[in-house]
Amino acid sequence: MFCTNCGKEIPDGSRNCMYCGTAMKVVEPQDALSEATKETVVETVTEVAEEAKETIKEEATEVSKEVEVAETVTEAAIEEAAIEVATEVANESEAVKEVITEEAKEVAKDVASEVVPQPIPQNIPVNMAVEPPKKAKKAKKEKKKKEKSEKSGGAGVVIAIIILVLILAGAGVGAYLFLNSPYNKIKKAIAENDITTVCELYSELNNDEQKEYVGNSMWNYVVDLESQYQDEKIDYDTAMADIKAINKSVLKNDKELKALIEDMDALNGSRTAYDTAEKAFKKGDYEKAYDNYALVIKDDSNYKKAQKQMEECLALMIPPVTGKYRLDFDMGDAFLEGISTGDTSQYTISMPSAMILEFNEDGTGSMYIDEDAMNAGLEQAMDDLVGIYYDLLEQETGLSKIEIDAMLYNAGYNSLEDMVKDEFDFSDYDVSALSATFTYEVNDEGDCITIVNDGQSNSRDIIYEMSGDNIVITGGFFEDASSFGIDLPAEFVKID
Repeated sequence: MFCTNCGKEIPDGSRNCMYCGTAMKVVEPQDALSEATKETVVETVTEVAEEAKETIKEEATEVSKEVEVAETVTEAAIEEAAIEVATEVANESEAVKEVITEEAKEVAKDVASEVVPQPIPQNIPVNMAVEPPKKAKKAKKEKKKKEKSEKSGGAGVVIAIIILVLILAGAGVGAYLFLNSPYNKIKKAIAENDITTVCELYSELNNDEQKEYVGNSMWNYVVDLESQYQDEKIDYDTAMADIKAINKSVLKNDKELKALIEDMDALNGSRTAYDTAEKAFKKGDYEKAYDNYALVIKDDSNYKKAQKQMEECLALMIPPVTGKYRLDFDMGDAFLEGISTGDTSQYTISMPSAMILEFNEDGTGSMYIDEDAMNAGLEQAMDDLVGIYYDLLEQETGLSKIEIDAMLYNAGYNSLEDMVKDEFDFSDYDVSALSATFTYEVNDEGDCITIVNDGQSNSRDIIYEMSGDNIVITGGFFEDASSFGIDLPAEFVKID
């Protein structure tokens, strides 16, 4: 066969063109009686009846068998007998009775009127009614023979009429059976979209061509249902009710239908997810809305809307990190460890400090130590350090603090404090050396800030979570900050 669109040759029975995809028109299989209707059946039966009537006339005169019939076979009697037989034969079906009864009645009248002996007129002349004496015996014999023949002929007519009625009844039954065959009922059901009837009667078909026609018709119907569902003209349940019924009967185990059902299920799941997301978004449950928007597939007409709504959910679901945050921590232990050479585990130094993280809306940021906090912390650290030195000298020399200061005075120092501060002079320390500027990006999940262009060769991540307006850092490169006195999790409090 050839494609009606592109003209290329394709395998016989193809549903669609393998080259251009055009659906092929389903051609209904023809059978011997496909064009028969009730009217043509009746016409055919009438023609048969006319031929049978002529045959009956010829055979009726040759019947010689003795049959006990009434003395006079009237037209009314023959007609009554014919109609009675026709009624008995057709009694089981009103449709058959309708087709044959009137035909049988008319044919019976015609045959009876032509075959039944006519009565002898009463006004025949006397010389024609009286036989000469020498011919009386012969005339009597002829009369008996004629009466016998008339009796036999009347019986033959009755029998012939009965046979004719049976022929008509058989033809009517045949017409009825044809018009009410499973195939014709299925065709009518297809035209009326009565899928229940199609599926119920399909198993009664024995003709492969008829099965193929019904199968192709149902496939086209299924494709149309899918199209209507995609265009949102019908809902999922309405479409699947007929499709699943067809899948269990006419197109049982059909791979193409199975794939079509899977596609419709996927689209239904996508639409359900979109509806769920929309409801969650209106309620302010942006996390649930985001998760369901993410389930919308590309074949769904709502796909682009869902993608846009996901961005909106992220903006609402993940609080922005823009702003300035402060972390207060103590660098005392790190400071003490840095200036001593011995075991200092028994001593502690307090050196309060503060780190500032600043994230701007343009994607830039900075990280630095608060200078005022740093200077105050150094003062505190020096005081603690002086106390440690007094303690160490007292243990080594047995001198008191006054005695130690007097000894140091002779060495050019007013006190031990002056000596320590002179030894550890931080007045020229550049706090800005601990600062850095950078650009940053926040991931879609809102749990990682990636810092780039901060003078380092590689980007560095800050793993975090939001606690109200504050940023709680739980990992990333801050894991190495313990040496500076920053322990995780470290909460940076928003200050601007």
